[in-house]
Amino acid sequence: MGSIASEYPTVDGIIDIRQSNGHHDMKSAILEGLAKNPRELPSVLIWDIKGLEIYDKLCQESAYYPRSCEIEILQRRCSDMAKTFPSSSILIELGCGNLQKTGAILGALQAQKKEVFYYALDISMESLRQGLRELSAGFSSSSAVHFAGLLGTYADCLRWVESIFDSVLTDNITFLWMGNSIANAEIEDARQMLKSFRQACRGRCSFIFGADACSDASRVLATYNDKPGNFRSLVENGMRGANLALGREVFSLEDWEIRVWFDQQSNMIRCSHISKRDLSLDIAGHPFFFSQGTEIKQLLSGKWSYDQILSMTQRAGFKVTDFWMSSESIYGFYRINSHNLRIM
Repeated sequence: MGSIASEYPTVDGIIDIRQSNGHHDMKSAILEGLAKNPRELPSVLIWDIKGLEIYDKLCQESAYYPRSCEIEILQRRCSDMAKTFPSSSILIELGCGNLQKTGAILGALQAQKKEVFYYALDISMESLRQGLRELSAGFSSSSAVHFAGLLGTYADCLRWVESIFDSVLTDNITFLWMGNSIANAEIEDARQMLKSFRQACRGRCSFIFGADACSDASRVLATYNDKPGNFRSLVENGMRGANLALGREVFSLEDWEIRVWFDQQSNMIRCSHISKRDLSLDIAGHPFFFSQGTEIKQLLSGKWSYDQILSMTQRAGFKVTDFWMSSESIYGFYRINSHNLRIM
């Protein structure tokens, strides 16, 4: 099996799968989100280079258990995870990985003499270049691990996979979703996303994803209310990203405060911007009024139980075939296969 042939433009090993101009799409997404009730900003605005730098700082905090749990699982069970892969496969990561986490999985596959064609998806060319440079450097002498980037959104990736799937000479496509990213959406939206990828792959694909299962409200809130304020800075970066996408400073951070709370009914951390005063703003030529106390949703982070994940994945057309939990059973990695997939 070779790498995926592509008619899309490629520069330095990065395939541009975007369907249209990124800034135009993001402006439209911002306007669409602000027209909703309640209002929202796309969470993807957070994850530029600055956002990733803030997130790395957050991960260094002792209270931020998700990162330490992921590392613990990978250190103990990475070889077992690699055993679930066939001798040759395609691995598409939804978000460019790093050497510590994705590198561990690729290293385990290499140690088991399994060939893998790794594709990293990201909306930032800079993030892709940096991430792929660091990852590939760790496998410079390997003939079994191959690297490429995909520049675009989840929606772009869906269209790309659907367009190239019939030319791929394997059913062995696994999507990798690290860092509880699957839960940065309502659980029904996550189910629909899984279902969409399954349909794009003609019903034949797998996922490995990380999921936070901590139900201790005090511990969860301590994670997101870190003393240096990194998490709040991360949420604020969503408004900075909106200003960049809109081409000027529309949102002044001084006019907004960050609200973070744990919705125990749905097992979700919910993060929003709250207006401190009445605001009338021109956003891309459209007038918007925000009364004092108006909420703009920015980020979600689910803390889903095994039963919630089992139900969600089953309704998306998948079966949980393997899972690997942290020693405290508050975080896990799950492998799910579509019902009609045969791992060769």
